[in-house]
Amino acid sequence: MADKLLGYIAEETSSSLFYQRLAALAPTPGEKELLTKFAKDEARHAANFRTVYRQITGKAGKVPSASPPQIESYQEALRQRILAESNDYLKYGDEFLTAPDMYLRSLFYKIGANEAQHGMALAILLSSPGEEPRSPR
Repeated sequence: MADKLLGYIAEETSSSLFYQRLAALAPTPGEKELLTKFAKDEARHAANFRTVYRQITGKAGKVPSASPPQIESYQEALRQRILAESNDYLKYGDEFLTAPDMYLRSLFYKIGANEAQHGMALAILLSSPGEEPRSPR
């Protein structure tokens, strides 16, 4: 489980960086705000996984620093993130089903649900270019 957590920390940190970069390219203030929120959510997921890693191993998780992503097209980046968020939802759903205790089950459930929200909101952004999104709760 510890190795998986290190991978999840790296993935969530990378996702946070991706959303930060994507927010800078957002065509509207509403999209920028939403993508900035997603960056914070992903950073929080990584922090939650770091906490669990420390609880399990007694050590801080060492994750290689990630370089800022290169984004060629805003629309293509939205498509990529929809797929990534969908995959994360499934991955964390599987972890939820096999987690050894209620704390981890709850954590994987909440993070998975958050990833699903991201994916749905990104699909709306992709299908409604230029319209101001309403921020999810």
